[in-house]
Amino acid sequence: MSRYASSTARRDARRTLVASGLALALLLTGCAATDPAVTADETAAPGDRMTLRTLAENDEKPQLELGERTGGGSAYATRRVTYESGGITVSGSLSVPTGDGPHPGLVLAHGLVDPESYTDGSGMPREQHHFADAGYVVLSADLRSSEPGTEEVTALSIDMGATLDVINAVRALASADLPSLDEDRISLLGHSMGGVLVINAMVAQPDLVDAVVALAPASSDPIDLVEQLSSMAGGSRDRVYARFGTPEQHPEFWADLSARTFAEQAEAPLLIIHGTEDVVTPIDWSEETADAWAAAGTDVELERLDGAGHIFFDDEWREAMDATEEFFEDVL
Repeated sequence: MSRYASSTARRDARRTLVASGLALALLLTGCAATDPAVTADETAAPGDRMTLRTLAENDEKPQLELGERTGGGSAYATRRVTYESGGITVSGSLSVPTGDGPHPGLVLAHGLVDPESYTDGSGMPREQHHFADAGYVVLSADLRSSEPGTEEVTALSIDMGATLDVINAVRALASADLPSLDEDRISLLGHSMGGVLVINAMVAQPDLVDAVVALAPASSDPIDLVEQLSSMAGGSRDRVYARFGTPEQHPEFWADLSARTFAEQAEAPLLIIHGTEDVVTPIDWSEETADAWAAAGTDVELERLDGAGHIFFDDEWREAMDATEEFFEDVL
């Protein structure tokens, strides 16, 4: 079932704001493009890189390792956790309600961050508190894109490692044998670049979760990310294309990085919430994702927040959380 409408006029008007939005995003993330010039001679084939097609074959079985308690209150307790993902150790923050379960589970995927200032467990603190307080077992993963020295291909999700981290976060939570967790009711929630990651995860592993929410997601077409967001990730489109080749040189590779290619494989319902005045990840991208899902006959809703930008504040954020909770309650 689909609830959205497209407006070409609105799309064209908002596209004129993207350049200024990217400048703002650079200030917010503290990243800067410092690439040296790249020549055509450096262009290489993508090789054996992970794609959404190859992630469909991944069957890792990570274990969630519980660490020390770091916070919480009367409604829930929070502790540090780690799990293995694609040969690396990923940290995270796990909040478990103190009341009797079983409680639904929720995995959070943060967006693009400045690795030099990011602290463990700080990816989506408002959402973690909100849903833990509402009775969800919440795992917020410190994705590999938050590590110092992160390459732009990882930050942009061209390298599928961060998508694998999201998939393995769900697997680790589901197999953690937490007495209060209902492992048959686990959902995904991501913001910005994290919104792309949860959409990637739901098509790469269709039976992974029961519901997916993407807040102000970046484009589900990786070419948009390279063309418009490379500078946010501290790189440039030329350097990415030098490493993987252009879409014209390797069309199958670039298609296999796009969730739109695999939209018909989606099984969980998808809710996208996007501000109409977002100049960092324009709402056009969410409209195009919703179009692809609808064309594939898969379950999608697009909720617009009138006047909201990329970061939801005050009433905007509360409206987004209310819509998310209602969606989860209907689906779960």
